Amino acid sequence: MQKQVPVLKAELDGKPVRLLLDTGGGAALALRHDLISDATQVRQLALQSGKAVQLKAVPWKKASISEGIDGYLGMGWLRQYSLVIDYAHAQLRLHPAGSLAPECGTQTVPLQMLGSLPYVRLTQDAQAVALGLDTGANQNILKTGSRWSGDAGQVLTGLTLQTEGWTGQQNFRLVNVHVPVIDGFLGYEFFAGHLVCMDIQSAKLAIKAGQ
Repeated sequence: MQKQVPVLKAELDGKPVRLLLDTGGGAALALRHDLISDATQVRQLALQSGKAVQLKAVPWKKASISEGIDGYLGMGWLRQYSLVIDYAHAQLRLHPAGSLAPECGTQTVPLQMLGSLPYVRLTQDAQAVALGLDTGANQNILKTGSRWSGDAGQVLTGLTLQTEGWTGQQNFRLVNVHVPVIDGFLGYEFFAGHLVCMDIQSAKLAIKAGQ
């Protein structure tokens, strides 16, 4: 973890790189501008525990990039797998797509997509809340607006979220963000406290608390 976001060590064309694991990122592979010369190009990426894959890299359009981070690995590539995101053991586990890994339990939640962003509909105070699942977010975020009282920067503590088979309390920071459909993002605090399994192909999510 670096600044409360998960970082994967890998090799890019045989050279070591550090890539943010970003389920909120749409590209398969995005790189800092100094690591990419063309608008798009195919690069060879090898993760520590897997064989090399060929991925099309695009420039990472981010205003500020944390020191030592070379880019991100996003849903353009991750969506072809059934994912187990395990912050407690500092692991991302990849399984064949089509079904959830059993380690998160049998209670599943419908997983939806906004473009390349996976999101889930939960309930908070009897109201439906659509929240993106974003490992690239270093905190839980809610959009400011009529539903949430308070100004940008305020932290709402202990909001109770519910879905079938799971209830959890989370803290959220109010932020001025303009994203349609969804109300906010589940980031570091959520993933740090749960084992999360998601499979885009079967459109299912499973959450196991207390990891």
